[in-house]
Formats: sequence, structure tokens, C-alpha cells
Amino acid sequence: MQAASARHPVAQALEHSLGMLVITDGAGVAVYANEGAERRTGYAIAETIGKKPGRLWGGHMPQIFYDALWADLRQARPVITDLENQRKNGQRYQERVHIAPIIREKAETPFFIAAQPFHLEGDGSMERFGADFKRVFGTGKRMSDARFFGWVNRWFGIESVSTSREKGEYEGSLVNFIENELIHPMRERFAAREEDRVLVEAAQADAREFRRLYVKYASLVKRYFLRHLSYDRDMADDLTQETFYRALVYLSGFTATNASYGTYLLRVAHNLLVNHYRKKRMISLFDDREQEAAASCAVVAPQVSGQILDLPALRASEREVLSMKYQEGFSGHEIAALLGISENAVKLRLSRARKHLKELL
Repeated sequence: MQAASARHPVAQALEHSLGMLVITDGAGVAVYANEGAERRTGYAIAETIGKKPGRLWGGHMPQIFYDALWADLRQARPVITDLENQRKNGQRYQERVHIAPIIREKAETPFFIAAQPFHLEGDGSMERFGADFKRVFGTGKRMSDARFFGWVNRWFGIESVSTSREKGEYEGSLVNFIENELIHPMRERFAAREEDRVLVEAAQADAREFRRLYVKYASLVKRYFLRHLSYDRDMADDLTQETFYRALVYLSGFTATNASYGTYLLRVAHNLLVNHYRKKRMISLFDDREQEAAASCAVVAPQVSGQILDLPALRASEREVLSMKYQEGFSGHEIAALLGISENAVKLRLSRARKHLKELL
């Protein structure tokens, strides 16, 4: 996976921007989505990639509306229009969307971009954004990366981000920038999950292939139990086998998505662990050190933390890592494995998320 420090500063800033940015391929399938899109729609980035946003949270307008929208886009014209979408929780809402084609050489359109700067409020900001969106994306010609960087700096709150890179790195092409700095890291991020999808489908066709999933994740599941069972190896072995037995029993009904199968297995393991402790009438799954860390960071007990984690001001990435740590009981090592980042990166995310949560509380 590409190190965060090696990524282009604009790519890093867009990923964490308060504004929504989604990029689809020529067929309308999402190949990039940022945290702003997750906050707006309620769909995790993993749920968005590989799906058509028009079907995932759209599709609530008359067909003639979409026919006209696509007719404009195929003529290389940006579209700004009001429509109704639906969040993952079922809530419908009205919003103004800004969609434009990204032009390659010979008028090819490999990508479409959808942008909504929801962090802008009042004083005609959205109207000015719309006018600038049409001006920047409505030329019908190939756009340079420098022109795109200027647009990002104006509207996504990252004016302090330096966009200087070695001259000629992308040959001035926005398409090259999108492919190398936005789409490729996203593919790497979910590469293991795509591999899981293939393994799951193979196991569903032939149960003997389930052994490949077992080999891949047995050590991860066992480590999870060992850490929460004071390294009781016999009990960890028993619960690990029970985890994979249950996963195999329900394999036929499992639907492969962008979520890692390892995440699914750890959720099964977590439920087994809860049942194990309930039988022993134990209240907490945290060891003393974790309890002290939770208390010092103003994180409440697991049974009520879900309500606090629903705070609208909490970022999606913060909610994810706090939930994995304090609701689901995953260790830093397990979170790192699931997110495809280092343990140090997990510690940094947790520290920042706890600090933000403490400020909100």
C-alpha cells in the first residue's frame, strides 16, 4: 500500500475533506469516494466503490430526468441540477448535484466527477461554486492537473496545501493524476477484499475451498481470542474452531461485498467471546490497561458508546476506528490488519479521534 507520506498532498486533503467528491468510470461505477461522501450518504467508502451511485443512493427521479442528465454528460457538458437522493438509513433528502465529465485526448471520457462542497454555507457560496464548476469543467477539452489543483484549493478548504511536485510527473494530465493518486490507492486499499470475494465465491461453489479462507485468517482470529482470554490457548483454539465452523455453516448465505471476510470473521469471533463471558458472568471485555485508556480519553462504557458515536460532527473515519476499538473490542493489531495500515497509524487515528470526541463531549 502506498504510504500516506508519499501521496500527493491534494490527494490526501481530498480524502479527508468535508466536501463530497466521487469519481466514476465511464459506465458510472464508482472508482473513488472520499470521507465527505461517506458522511453525506451514510454509505461506507467500501460500500460505494464498485457500485453505481445512481442506484446506491439515487434513482428517485423520473427516468426522463436521468436520460436528459446523461445526454448532457455525453456531450461533455457539466450538469448542475436539484434532485432527491436517499441515505443508507432510508432518509430521503433534496440536494443540488454538480457532475462533469473528465476529458482525455480525442474527447474520450474515462471518468465522471461529482462534487458537493457541503461545508460551504450562506452568502451565495453554492451559487459561486456552481458557476466556477461550469467554467472549470465545461471547456470540452482535456484539463490539466494544475487547473484542477487550483479548483480544489478554492473550494475544498485546503488553501494551505502545497501542490508542487516534480515537473512532468503527470505530464500536466488530470487523468493521470486521478489514476495514480486517487484510483490506484483506492484499489490497493481494497485489493485484499477483492481477493476475499474470489475466495468466498470459490468456497461457495466447493466447500473444500473454504480451507483457503481458514489458512488466510486462522492466525488473525486466534490472536484476537488470545488477547482477550489472557492467552488461554486451549480456549482460544476452541473458540477459533467454533468461529470457522459457524462461518462455514452460513457460507451459502454470505454475500461478498467490499468488506473484508476477515472483518466478518472477527465479528463472529466477537459474538462468541461475548457469549463466553456472559456464561462466566463477566461484565467487561477490556483488560485493565484498556479500561484505563478508555477512561483517560473520556470514552464511555461500550453499552452506551454507540449513542455517542452517532454524533453528526464525528468524522466517518473517527467513528470507524472508535467503534472497532471500543464497541467491537478489536486490538490495535487487528484494526491495522483490517484497515491495511500500520499499528502506529492506528494509534495516531485513535488519538486524534479520542481528542475530537472529548472536545465534542
